[in-house]
Amino acid sequence: PSPRGEGKVVRMARRQSDRPKGAGRKAQGRRRGDLLRGIIEEPVVAAGGEAPESTDPLMPMVETIVKAADARKASSTVAYFVAPVTDVCSYVVVTNGRSRPQNDAIAATIVDDVEDLTLRKPRHVEGGADGGWTLIDYGDVIVNVMTPNSREFYDIDTIWQRRAFSLDLSHLVNPDFDDADFVDDIDLVPEDEDWTSWLD
Repeated sequence: PSPRGEGKVVRMARRQSDRPKGAGRKAQGRRRGDLLRGIIEEPVVAAGGEAPESTDPLMPMVETIVKAADARKASSTVAYFVAPVTDVCSYVVVTNGRSRPQNDAIAATIVDDVEDLTLRKPRHVEGGADGGWTLIDYGDVIVNVMTPNSREFYDIDTIWQRRAFSLDLSHLVNPDFDDADFVDDIDLVPEDEDWTSWLD
């Protein structure tokens, strides 16, 4: 059987081919820059930050994102409640993949599962697995799918850990998963296709 979502990705990628080269990428990085700049300039608050309400209507969406990433064997997944310290969004999710195919699979599965639950599509997607950082922007929830090297280089966890509340995800992720022993060789999207093109 075809990998999940591949037909839709290929159809939308063909539609994307009519766009001028470089169109849609001029603003790439702006959302990531705004996200980091907005929080870096905030005063440091008490470690751990303020917890969200247990009835927060965004919580099912955040949990769906975390479970979707875990289903694709993502590692080091964390979710931060950032609403008290920035107006950029309410939640930030950060997760790791170790290869282009795996990162594409993680991002595509998150988009599919969130749409199944909420009927929402991302406002936009920036970056990509080739650059080591894919940002999926839902407005009130921002998802970062990163390689370990990119995550260490940008060090966004340190920024959020100092200011925001880190959610307990122990009931959502597989505690027995050892990413050091896992090799993901399933390419959800062909090398010459861009899975995000179907979002346009």
